[in-house]
Amino acid sequence: MTSALPAPGPMNEEQRAAVSRYLQTGDTETSDTFLWPGNNFVDKETNAHTALRQALIDEVQRRAQGAVLPEIPPQRELVQMTRCRVEPMVRGLFPKAEQDTILKLLEGSVVFLTTANINRVLEDESFHHCAWMLANAYLTSTGAEPLGGSKQSLLGLSQETTCYVTAKYLEGRGKFGGDSRESLGLRIVQIIRLPCSRQQCNRSFVGIGPSADQRPRMASPPVLAERNAACAKMGGFSDL
Repeated sequence: MTSALPAPGPMNEEQRAAVSRYLQTGDTETSDTFLWPGNNFVDKETNAHTALRQALIDEVQRRAQGAVLPEIPPQRELVQMTRCRVEPMVRGLFPKAEQDTILKLLEGSVVFLTTANINRVLEDESFHHCAWMLANAYLTSTGAEPLGGSKQSLLGLSQETTCYVTAKYLEGRGKFGGDSRESLGLRIVQIIRLPCSRQQCNRSFVGIGPSADQRPRMASPPVLAERNAACAKMGGFSDL
């Protein structure tokens, strides 16, 4: 699948070094932006973003060339499967007035990473490091060598109101909180439930407002530490 990003021009040595570092670590530096041409900062940032993301897509395609993944369920079945996994938790965790709105959001929140959509997923991701993590999750699912020699086998990645999942989920081998199928249900519900700023934004985005445990109040240091730890764990989930 070809990329829709504009083709970047030839790169100089400093630009190639920035791209190489990104592919190896997933990290970028603000100063990297000024390595690319442009009439202003926005132009430079746009050109830098395009070059880094296109390099990531090209490398993923090179490493996963010829990969054959398990057949993904049709969208209708995927929605039904997701709803089946999350509905008992939604009914038990959320007020009745919120349940239908949340179920409508969550039943469409799962996206499998496939050979057909990986380019688009990487193009659309706003953050470079998240795109790098998604690329590694996909590469691992294909049996290809991951970027940076990472040894962590990710089943997927939660990002905003989307839960990206690799084909490994279909194998049922995950151990994130138990069986991977149950783990996926827990991960999806956390999109709305976790008491941290991102989940407050997610709740507001779907029009249900903050939950009782998300409304502003004084919190003790141990509670803040617990919340920070929970937020830090959001993102990639593995079967290790």
